Amino acid sequence: MVTMAGYAEGPAEMAEHISLKGLVSQCVDLAQRAGELIRAVSDNKSECGIGTHDKGLGTGNFDPQTLADRQAQRCIVENLRAIYGSQLRIVGEEGELGVEADGEEIVIRRPSETLLDQEWPGDLRLPLAELCVWVDPLDGTKEFTQGRYEYVSTLIGISQNGHPVAGVISEPYSYWATPCQGQPGPGRLLWGCCLRDSKGTVPGVHVLGDPHWRRPTRPPGRCVAVISRSRASGEVGDALQRLTEPGTAPKEGTEGEDLSTPVELGDLPLITGTQQVGGAGHKVARVVDGAADLWLFPRGGTSRWDSCAAEAMLEACGGALRNRFGQRIFYDPDGTMENSEGVLAAASVGILSAAAQVCGTLDVARDLQDRPLSREWLEGALQLPSGHLKAFTVTSCQRSGQCCDLRLALRYAGAQDGLPTTLSFKRSWEKSMEPRIFEKFGDRLLQGAGVRLPRVFCNMSRETEADGSSATSILLMEDLSAAPFRRCTNSLDDLKLATTALAQFHAATMGEKDFLAELSKEGFVAENLTQAALDSWQEIVKLVAETPEEAARWSIEIADLVSGLASCAKATATQPGSEALCLIHGDFRSDHVIIEGKEVILMAFSHAKVATPALDLASLVTSSQSFASLNQLLDLYCQLLPAQSMAELRQSVRLACLQLALKPMEVKPPLDSRKLRLWVDFLWTLLNEMDAR
Repeated sequence: MVTMAGYAEGPAEMAEHISLKGLVSQCVDLAQRAGELIRAVSDNKSECGIGTHDKGLGTGNFDPQTLADRQAQRCIVENLRAIYGSQLRIVGEEGELGVEADGEEIVIRRPSETLLDQEWPGDLRLPLAELCVWVDPLDGTKEFTQGRYEYVSTLIGISQNGHPVAGVISEPYSYWATPCQGQPGPGRLLWGCCLRDSKGTVPGVHVLGDPHWRRPTRPPGRCVAVISRSRASGEVGDALQRLTEPGTAPKEGTEGEDLSTPVELGDLPLITGTQQVGGAGHKVARVVDGAADLWLFPRGGTSRWDSCAAEAMLEACGGALRNRFGQRIFYDPDGTMENSEGVLAAASVGILSAAAQVCGTLDVARDLQDRPLSREWLEGALQLPSGHLKAFTVTSCQRSGQCCDLRLALRYAGAQDGLPTTLSFKRSWEKSMEPRIFEKFGDRLLQGAGVRLPRVFCNMSRETEADGSSATSILLMEDLSAAPFRRCTNSLDDLKLATTALAQFHAATMGEKDFLAELSKEGFVAENLTQAALDSWQEIVKLVAETPEEAARWSIEIADLVSGLASCAKATATQPGSEALCLIHGDFRSDHVIIEGKEVILMAFSHAKVATPALDLASLVTSSQSFASLNQLLDLYCQLLPAQSMAELRQSVRLACLQLALKPMEVKPPLDSRKLRLWVDFLWTLLNEMDAR
């Protein structure tokens, strides 16, 4: 049943802009009233029960909903709809609810217009169509059903165009003495707003009824983390373990002002203490009110209505809430509701930045037994005495398909003469030749030839399928990302250095007949990808064409070109060649070549295969768009490998270029019409030379 208090009609015609303070005041009043309804259900449970049913029935995940959830949401949602109308978007955890026959009567009323004036003398008017209210009427329902009422809360967040701007957290069972009450009474309510108002001030965070309350200053170096009572293992446990190790706290004096640049980490552990509590709202309330400093939950399991209010309130008092990567959560009422990448809520930007640097790579910074990377593991890999490694940090992470490449910075407790201060940690989840290449050849392969492979400190693999079809591997290698190393450019001089190194690599592997025979089953095989190629080329055309007429012209030419490429590939794929087999790099691009003085280092062998040399040369030319240099690079290569037939190699490289053109996801032409024209003209030239048209 619904009763209108103070007026009989429904919502008046709403203006396009509304008072944000008025909306926050309404949410504050409704959160208080929701708390009264929740307490009434628990007070009468012996007589009426709490009306529990399982929303997760059939999923194996107990997700209770009680009469208190339903009555609290009805109170909040029906009041907001009655006062603001359908223009105000509302997202509630309990979805759409009908009239609850056995519930309390829902009264529609407005709060006092001066409810928040003492703490917030200004105001701000916002477009109603841009606002959305996110409601969790009873956070901590499991705890509520178990009688652990101290973890129960009501959360109401307000977002504007997907970004939180204000929030309310009501704790109906928290006994709190305010100056008005004189002695403790049931219920405490925190509210806050992070937008600058008409008077140029940010309202901040407040306790309702206590104008003298101020959020306490966090003691220097303290970081107390609140974690789940029921979910302290898995990702949360891994994060907790890592963040209590040295090297995870912000360097002294570098707390950070925003999250655009990662905070510099020092030698101390980030987390200095923990509290295990229940309820997302209860945890974040402890960070908001200064009793704790970090809510650590780097996994799925919360929703937008759990975090919207908290994010606005933390931002209002100098903190931050983000996902585990340190990225903003976007609050779209028509989008996903789940915080699938977890939640980090911190009392300061520096704490959140430090936690995100660890939590954002926890899924990949792991050893072969799938445990979080540790100092002890690194000491073993580097053959260091126990305790010699003081701390390490992950400074960058590149993810690509089934592998990732981390850059580690290391700090030592003792002498570090000759020890690396940075390392590359590469982890792969697919069967790859790369670990076997380093195991087989290492530094000896090209010794004295002016070219080498990266120095490897640890090379480990483990099959993850009984038939050996899948494996996890780890390579701990020297870091080639900083001086004196530099990446090969697309200048002709650098491309000649890369071609020279490639010839030396091919020549050295040609002599490893037994090894090549062992790996031959993984050799290069041309694939018929004509339709995929045509679709991908057409997508490129859409991006570079400036007019529909230009797009139409390109589309006709591209379709004709792809047809010619496919015909050529089909006609020549079965023609036997006499070139010697070798181990090819498989993805030989200039950015996979490192130069140190006159020495060249080849890296990134994830796509290595047994085949003829042509594919590597074609990959270098097409990826660098150095079409005019093809003949010069071919001449240089054949001078270094005189056993190769120039005519046959030239023909094979042409075919390899055509085959690469049929794999446009691997060859990525720059998205401008001039360079696309060069690429297409180059392919036409190859087709004409091979008499394919």
